[in-house]
Amino acid sequence: MTSKSYVTDTHPLLNYWCNQRRKLSKRVLNVFESARADQSTIYVSSYVFVEIAQLLRKNVIKLNQPLSVWTKTLFTCRGYRLVPIDLPIVLEYESLLFSKDPADSLIVATAINLDLPLITNDSLIHKAAPCKLFWD
Repeated sequence: MTSKSYVTDTHPLLNYWCNQRRKLSKRVLNVFESARADQSTIYVSSYVFVEIAQLLRKNVIKLNQPLSVWTKTLFTCRGYRLVPIDLPIVLEYESLLFSKDPADSLIVATAINLDLPLITNDSLIHKAAPCKLFWD
């Protein structure tokens, strides 16, 4: 993995791909753009898509296409890589006590397991700082 590699939380990924880019810091926007141009790599935990599916079910968010099509579009960009939840990530997750939210903990566990900074603006994650963080 190169030094231009990151793990993303759910909200920055949605903000970028759903044209809410003004919610991203300039540095984060540049990383997402460089991944789209295959000049950096953003790893996406498979649990991010569970969280997105839950948000869709609750009508908290809307995508302009079905989730299955949206994910195919995302992964046609070679700078985006899916990370399955495997045993090492689950074991890391089990040791994290900063949050009761499984999404936060699994995504953080992914960043720790890959030894990469996490792109997030989540205040709980920033306060606990359980892994390297990337935002401002």
